[in-house]
Amino acid sequence: SGWATDSDQEDRLMLDREGGLGARKLEDFPEHRFLIGINSGHPGHPATAAPLRALVPYWMAAVYGLKWFMDFTQIYGIPWRHVEVADERNNNAVDQAMATIGSRGFLRTKPGVKVNILAQGTTSGQNLPQRELIALADRQCDTFILGQTLTSGTDNSGSRALGEVHEGTKNAMVDAVADFVGEVLTHQLAPAIVSLNWGERDDVPEIWAKREESKDEKAKAERIEILSRIGVAMSKQFVYDDLGVPIPAPDE
Repeated sequence: SGWATDSDQEDRLMLDREGGLGARKLEDFPEHRFLIGINSGHPGHPATAAPLRALVPYWMAAVYGLKWFMDFTQIYGIPWRHVEVADERNNNAVDQAMATIGSRGFLRTKPGVKVNILAQGTTSGQNLPQRELIALADRQCDTFILGQTLTSGTDNSGSRALGEVHEGTKNAMVDAVADFVGEVLTHQLAPAIVSLNWGERDDVPEIWAKREESKDEKAKAERIEILSRIGVAMSKQFVYDDLGVPIPAPDE
C-alpha cells in the first residue's frame, strides 16, 4: 500500500498490488475486500503519525543498550591493555588475539610484541548508562501502553488507591483501542459481509467491545440497606436487579 502524492488527487491510502517500496502503480482498494484502519498518534500526516513511532527511539535504546551492556560484562574488571608491535605484519594477528583474550589471564606472543597493562578495569556496576537506557525504554513502553497518570513515575511499592488509578487509566486505554477496532469492524467488516451475502441493506449489525465492569457487591448491599433504613421506597424488581440476584419463584 502507499499514499497518493499527486497534487490533483485526494490524499488517501491506496493499494499497490506488486508490493514493495516506492512503487507508483497505486489504485483504490477494491470494495469489501480489505479492512483499512488508520490510527494516528498526532494530527500530522498518517504516514508519519503512527502511535508506535513514539517508541522507536526507546526500542533502539533497549536493543543497543543491551548490546553495550553485554560488551561491558565481557570487560568487567579487566584492565586496559596496550600492545607494542615491532613488525606491522603482526598487526592483524595481535588485534585478533587481543579481541578474543577476554578474561583469560594470558596471551602468547612472538618476539617483538610487548603487552602493557595500563590500568585496572571498571569494577563498579552502579549507574551504568546502558542499564538506565534499558530501564527507561521499559518505563516508556509501560506508560505508552498502560497510559500516563500522575503516579506513573513512582516506584513499585504502591497502595490500593494507586493500583486503582493505574487500573482505571489502563482500562481507558484499552477501551480507546477497542473503540477504534469497533469502528473498523462496524463500518467496514459488517457491511461487507452483509452486502456480499444479502446485498445492500440498512439493517447492518454493529460490532463493539463491551467491558464487564467490576462491581463492589458489598457497597451495593450497604447502599440498599441505607436507602431502606431512611424510608426510600424501592420496588422489589429494582432491588433484586441492582444486587444481581434472581427473584425466587413463588414455590421457592
